[in-house]
Amino acid sequence: MKRAKLVRATVIFILISAIVVLKLFTTVLGKPVFIYIRDLSPDGYPHQYPALHRIDDIDSVYATEEDLDKIKYCKNLKRFWCFFKLENLSIFENQNLEELYIEDCSNLSELKKFSGLKVLDLRNSDTSDLSYIISLHELNTLHICTSNDLDCENINQLKKLEKLYITCNSLNNFQSVTDLPKLSYLWILVNDFDNFDISFIKQSGSIKELHLRNVPEDKQQSIIEEFEGSGIEVKFI
Repeated sequence: MKRAKLVRATVIFILISAIVVLKLFTTVLGKPVFIYIRDLSPDGYPHQYPALHRIDDIDSVYATEEDLDKIKYCKNLKRFWCFFKLENLSIFENQNLEELYIEDCSNLSELKKFSGLKVLDLRNSDTSDLSYIISLHELNTLHICTSNDLDCENINQLKKLEKLYITCNSLNNFQSVTDLPKLSYLWILVNDFDNFDISFIKQSGSIKELHLRNVPEDKQQSIIEEFEGSGIEVKFI
């Protein structure tokens, strides 16, 4: 009899322990208390099971689909940086993200949902226009890197933009940057620089630094002379 009671108590203890472990560390029973996401810490030392409420910053290189599914439970997430292609951005629907750094994404139109974004960094993107950013009114830093031609027609909607980094093949409708009242830092790499006119940038009353990359050496001096007295510091990278 005592042996049967001991066995029964042991089984109950194991079951309760299993339920507690599942609840604490997995999503099997819904929202966990602690969570594991690969490469969680930006300093390179993963915190394997931090409490959900403490996660506000995620840097990830090797996150799996299962890891990404857990992000919906990170209600305090403010910054996400990943170095792989995201199929969609729906995993962030429950967060008030302020900074988003992604290598590539299949559906950038979903960015319209994140009106609180302050920093957006898109690397290796196939985008050719910026229509998806018109609702990002809080954006102060934008970094776009694409191998395509880029249409900037909608960029003048970002009235709080302070820093703009663009890498592309060629730029269209770029004159709209002169309508950005707070833009002070402009970084440009244009492959087709021979057909890119930057003289209109002098019309901006806010730009203080202009960083140009991929400019032929024989054209650099004439650009410096053109911007003399404009109040814009020109640097070649």
